[in-house]
Amino acid sequence: MKTPLIPWLFLISLLGIICGFNISLVAAQCMSDQKTLLLQLRSSLKFDPTFSTKLVYWNRNTENCCYWPGVECDDSGHVISLILDNESITVDGIQNSSTLFGLQYLERLNLAFNNFNSTPFPVQIYNLTNLTYLNLSNSGFGGQIPNGISRLTRLVTLDLSDLYPIGPRLRLENPNLEQFFENSIQLRELYLDGVDLSAQRSEWCQALSSSLPNLRVLSLRNCRVSSPINPSLSKLRFLSEIYLDVNDFSSTVPKFLPQIHILKMSSCGLQKFPDLRNQSILIHLDLSNNEIRGEIPKWIWNVGIGSLAHLNLSCNFLDGLEKPYTIPSSISVLDLHSNQLQGQLPIGEAPALDANKYLDYSNNFFNGSIPYDLGSYAPFASFLSLTNNSFTGAIPESICNASDLLVLDLSNNRLNGILPSCLFHIPLGVLNLGKNQITGNIPDSFPSNCALKTLDLGRNVLEGRIPSSLINCSSLEVLNLGSNKIVDTFPCPLKNFLSLRVLVLRSNGFHGDLHCANANHMWPNLQIIDIASNNFTGELSPNFLNWKGMTVDEDNTAQSGDNIRAFTSIDFSSNDFHGIIPNTIGALTSLYVLNLSHNALTGNIPETIGNLRMVESLDLSSNQLDGEIPIPT
Repeated sequence: MKTPLIPWLFLISLLGIICGFNISLVAAQCMSDQKTLLLQLRSSLKFDPTFSTKLVYWNRNTENCCYWPGVECDDSGHVISLILDNESITVDGIQNSSTLFGLQYLERLNLAFNNFNSTPFPVQIYNLTNLTYLNLSNSGFGGQIPNGISRLTRLVTLDLSDLYPIGPRLRLENPNLEQFFENSIQLRELYLDGVDLSAQRSEWCQALSSSLPNLRVLSLRNCRVSSPINPSLSKLRFLSEIYLDVNDFSSTVPKFLPQIHILKMSSCGLQKFPDLRNQSILIHLDLSNNEIRGEIPKWIWNVGIGSLAHLNLSCNFLDGLEKPYTIPSSISVLDLHSNQLQGQLPIGEAPALDANKYLDYSNNFFNGSIPYDLGSYAPFASFLSLTNNSFTGAIPESICNASDLLVLDLSNNRLNGILPSCLFHIPLGVLNLGKNQITGNIPDSFPSNCALKTLDLGRNVLEGRIPSSLINCSSLEVLNLGSNKIVDTFPCPLKNFLSLRVLVLRSNGFHGDLHCANANHMWPNLQIIDIASNNFTGELSPNFLNWKGMTVDEDNTAQSGDNIRAFTSIDFSSNDFHGIIPNTIGALTSLYVLNLSHNALTGNIPETIGNLRMVESLDLSSNQLDGEIPIPT
């Protein structure tokens, strides 16, 4: 008995839907003329195969070109999608490539982030009348965008952004926007960031609202458009995202904007809050880097009616919050940094599960104690910064309730008391408590799974020794314990911190020499070391910090092969080092700062110091050295 084929095909399709995988019974086979056009296209393009991830793999020996990277075909084998972004295609690579414009079935074309070096916009693209998606962003085209896009009547997404011009900017002068987008009624997403639209003056609103009735995303960042925003913009009833950053909107934004989800107007010269109190679905609002003064209006916390999740008012001149206010629990990003806000730290309602992920109150004038319930207000925060304020009192232990914190910055305040040991039991990557008045010992409670990359406790009043459990933080890149009252020897137990780039121990009571046993590969990535103003002694041995292996040729040129360090700053000043300065110092050719002053160094100043051509600050004073400092050549 024969089993009918149709039921089996139905079952296979049904299984694919249920199990979540795609089943293709017949793979699209590239048509021979399409393969020929693609191979001709590859041959005509100038690109760097070293950086290519798509074109370099196009090969005539591969039978089905529909499987080539960046290529997609329809069921008939016609090429309908060509994604060649970031392919290092260079100047003349498109203008001389007529084969590209022979792919008449193309629906999607992406040439973003290539380098056409200010060549004219390729008008031949307008012949690809089946395009629904066109992305030529940041590809280096320059000059006037020619008319003709109205021929692309099926276009849904257009991205001509030019945020990183390497020559003359793309511009749209003649025709105007209304004529340019004639017949583009299907367009839903428009990105013209960086394109010079100054010739459109303030008429851009009317032009877009009359030509693009179905527009949903409008991005005109840094386009030299200006205010006022015309009421006609409210006609775009599907518009949900507006990006107008870096333009001139010194007058206020009117309240007749359509109901939108995202509004970004950073760096627009705004002097007052736009009236957005009627926005009921707003999710993301960015008004940063403007000139808005006065209080944050209380109505702003009700924008979106419980949907507002991202609020950025940073870098303005705000000096308070209009009362009464209630910061909604829906907000997951609250950025108020770099204003003139004063008084107690504002916190809001009990948070939603996904709320309060990013909180930045830094660079203001907040004072008083850190609210005891801050950790309860932000238990799910991953970023919390209160730096550069005037907070006083102890760090509340309840801050450890924010058990998901990755970055905690409380630096440059007037906090006192001892360090809560619980801080070292949350998965912090960055802990900055520098420039406070914290006292006591550093708790010896760094866990075995310590994830710290930056630990800054500098400029406090900490005492005691470096805790032995700090050895668990082997991923540290920055360690600053400077300007405290720590009394200890050189931190040799940390010699296996392979990622350490910055070590600051200055102005403490460290003592002894710098010799660490079995330390031939100590701190291979160290760039900055500052151990000034301690009580270190001993000689500056060539073996210190794996300088071993460096030799000096007869012409005083220092050589060391793979051992040359990328040091940029060394400060050993105000200690009790003696002996000579090793000739191998001349191999540290990346140095910008070298300070060995106020020690007891003797002998001749090595000629190899003349190899330090990048040094901007060199201080060997207050020693017992002979000779002159060589002039770098």
